[in-house]
Parts: sequence; structure tokens; C-alpha cells
Amino acid sequence: MSNDNNKKEVDLRSPLEKGRLLLSITEFCQCVGISRVTYYAWKREGIIPAEGFETRLGAGIVRISFEAMLAWMRARGAPVGDELLAVQQQIERRKEHSHIAVGGR
Repeated sequence: MSNDNNKKEVDLRSPLEKGRLLLSITEFCQCVGISRVTYYAWKREGIIPAEGFETRLGAGIVRISFEAMLAWMRARGAPVGDELLAVQQQIERRKEHSHIAVGGR
């Protein structure tokens, strides 16, 4: 394993290929192409469910089941309820931010 930038290399094989059915938050983020910062922002905004999505295995050990990740990804095509509201609010915030950034120059 090379360590050019003092970053931990992550095995990019799927959890199933590694014989595991649980992902760390870092592995989940890599699978869906987001940063950990985005993960926690989406969790605060309700885009990632606050309940039932993460499994706590002990002090500081949090995992996401492969099944939960797949269900979450399928639901991205049709969010409902609180999640739909959170997505709509996020879109509005981005529009406002873009308007402020463009108008403020």
C-alpha cells in the first residue's frame, strides 16, 4: 500500500467482494461519490435517514448495511415525506446562494 499523501488507502472492492455486508461511513461515501462532510450535512437535512440507517456496533463503530445503502439509492429516484421536503429546501438554498453569489459580484 503506498502512502503518498499520508492518507489511508481504502479497498475499493465492494463489501460483498470482501465478504462483508456492512460498510463504514467512509466506504458508503466512496460508493455513492460524496464526502463525509456531505454525508453529515445530508443527515442533518434528512436526506440520509436519522433512524434505522446506521448500525452502531460499539463505542465509535458505526456501519451501514449494504441492503440499507441499496434501498437508500433506489429511493433517491423518488423521495417522499420529510426527505422530499429536505431535498426541496436544499434546492431552494442553493438557488438563493447562487443568486447571492452572482448578484453580489
